[in-house]
Amino acid sequence: VLAHPDAQKVLGHADLSALPVVKDALDAKVARGSLAYPAEDGDVVASYARLGRGSAAVVVETPQAEIFRATRELRERSILFAVALISISLLAAVYFSRRVTAPLRTLELTMARVSKGDFNVEVAVTSQNEIGAVATAFNQMTKELGKGNEELERKNALLVQSEKLSAI
Repeated sequence: VLAHPDAQKVLGHADLSALPVVKDALDAKVARGSLAYPAEDGDVVASYARLGRGSAAVVVETPQAEIFRATRELRERSILFAVALISISLLAAVYFSRRVTAPLRTLELTMARVSKGDFNVEVAVTSQNEIGAVATAFNQMTKELGKGNEELERKNALLVQSEKLSAI
C-alpha cells in the first residue's frame, strides 16, 4: 500500500492480497477492471489498472455509500425544489384566480340586485380588460333598463289616470 487515508495501512505494510479486487488485478489477463464486493465497513466499489508488463497495478476502492452520496443529495434537493416550485405555483394560481373571479363575483351580486328591480346600481369598472368591458356594458344596460322602467311607470300612471277619467 503506497497511499491510503489510514496511515497505519501504509506504514504497517498491510497485506491486501486477500481482497477480491487485488486478486483480480494480479490474476486478470485484462489491463483494467472494476467490481463491487462486501467489506467489513460496508459494500465497496473497486477498480484496478495494471501498469506495463509487470505485476504492478493501481487499485482504488471507495465505499459504495460515498459514491452514491452525491446522487442522494441531488435527489433530495430535486424533491425539495419540486415541492417548493409546486407550492409557489399553487399559491400563484390561487392568487390570480381570485383576482380574476372577484370582479365577476361583484358583477354577479349586482345582477342579482338588478333582477329584483333595483336599476340604480352600478358595477365599479376597475380595469380595461374583458371584465372591465363587461362591467361597462352592464352599467350601460342597467341605465337603459332604468330609463325604460321609468318610461313604463310613467305610461302606466297615464293609463291609470286615463282609466279613472273614462270611469268618471
